[in-house]
Amino acid sequence: MIDFSEAEERCNNIFDVCLDNLNHLLNKLHINNKPSVEFHLSVVSTKMNASASYVEDGKYTISFNYAGYVMLYNFYKEYLHRKDFFSLVSSGKKVSEKLIEGYLTLLMDISIQLILFHELGHVFNGHLDYLAKEKNTLTLFESDSENLGRKNALMLQALEWNADEFAATHLMPFYQIDANCDSVYIQHPFIGSWLVLASAVTVFSFLGAGRLDDDKDSYKHKAHLPLRYRVMKILDSNMDCVETKNKYRFDFCSKDFSRQDLLIELEKYCDSYINANFPEFGEHNPYKNWDDFDAEHEKYYLEVDQFFMNQMTEAIEPYSYLITSQYSVRCNREYMGNEYYDELKTLLEKSVGIEYKKK
Repeated sequence: MIDFSEAEERCNNIFDVCLDNLNHLLNKLHINNKPSVEFHLSVVSTKMNASASYVEDGKYTISFNYAGYVMLYNFYKEYLHRKDFFSLVSSGKKVSEKLIEGYLTLLMDISIQLILFHELGHVFNGHLDYLAKEKNTLTLFESDSENLGRKNALMLQALEWNADEFAATHLMPFYQIDANCDSVYIQHPFIGSWLVLASAVTVFSFLGAGRLDDDKDSYKHKAHLPLRYRVMKILDSNMDCVETKNKYRFDFCSKDFSRQDLLIELEKYCDSYINANFPEFGEHNPYKNWDDFDAEHEKYYLEVDQFFMNQMTEAIEPYSYLITSQYSVRCNREYMGNEYYDELKTLLEKSVGIEYKKK
């Protein structure tokens, strides 16, 4: 069992790195107005959950729960004893407990970073200020089951989608720059991308991607879009960032191995683990919920996307810390040139978790 104080210290370190990354970007854009954000490791829920809250002008809190941390840690510890994982990432290196511990640390780092960058996206893109001042809503939660009604759901889904893109496009640089891709753990940009995707699939699996939703129309009335669609969009953002940095595009898939096949392959281990250890979460199956990509769903996703671009971008701009002529409201793909990646090397000197030693 992971000690709470140990998990708290680790999450605080990861949070500091994420926040430093964003403040570094503000400095580069010559933006002096920076938010004050505090992190708390919560013990409120027994399921994985995270939240971002508005406190007052310029002040915010972000939380992730201890139960979620323990779930991820225990799953990765079991998963990393599978030989097929190391056949993908270790380039023939002999599997040792030290190597397993290194990848355990790295996968935990990536998973927590993904969660925290999402919540920080609500802060830096002005979502929390907009909701507090215009809608009298102070907190956004990652888990949701409440029926919000079509209009409120459309607005929140647009903001949550924006936070997903924010998370993916700020996370990827950590695992694409030369300082990391020349390490014993990440020896090629492909490996960095693979680890990010595997972590994202794990996080979304624990949030319930493989749990069947009996109400087929509920996706139009909740704060988040379907989990399967969200992780697929993170895959897209992942590939976009790789292409921006490396000037070429690679994909994990082929004519005979689709994106759906890929996500099922990654998710099946996690769903099996959830079914064995958390039967109270309901049955999880990687083959469920793929109708989330049928024509009706795709039409709705386009509606959410257009709603964000046509209505929400202008609404949140007065509250955003990052929206400038240099920086896209949706994410920072246009800005992520080599110079940005190179400057992040200095931040990685204080990166949490493993020590990025040269080969």
